[in-house]
Amino acid sequence: MKILLADDMDIVREGIACEIKKVIPDAEIDDFSDGKYAWEAVQEKTYDLVFTDISMRVMHGPELAERIHSYAPEIPILFMTGESPLRIQEMGIQNERCILKPVTAVKIREKLNELDSLAPFQIRKPVCETEQQAEQEKTQPVRKKGWFARLFR
Repeated sequence: MKILLADDMDIVREGIACEIKKVIPDAEIDDFSDGKYAWEAVQEKTYDLVFTDISMRVMHGPELAERIHSYAPEIPILFMTGESPLRIQEMGIQNERCILKPVTAVKIREKLNELDSLAPFQIRKPVCETEQQAEQEKTQPVRKKGWFARLFR
């Protein structure tokens, strides 16, 4: 399994890579210090999963995620952050796609198990509550089945 990991803090990135290896021991992890380099790698190589920090120096995680989703929508994207759930929501990011730091093997395993039930990826621009409710009533999310389970067959 090929995993892209983007976080601008070296020691944090190294720690997260170790935690990912605890969950997926045979994972091939390419790690990058900013979204710009990560984006360049996505255009050159195929990845099965992306972990990205939300706030990075050069290209933030949400911008990286939007680019990846436009380029290869089949790649699951998970965010890692130290931000509060309220701040995550204000940024328009689905809370269920976030792993709060510190990132641990337990949190990674839980999030990977939830991948099958997540709504399709999107960064939502903040809208008023009534517009949000109307939008939710109109859309039925397409769900992937058995994604995480297929990794271990």
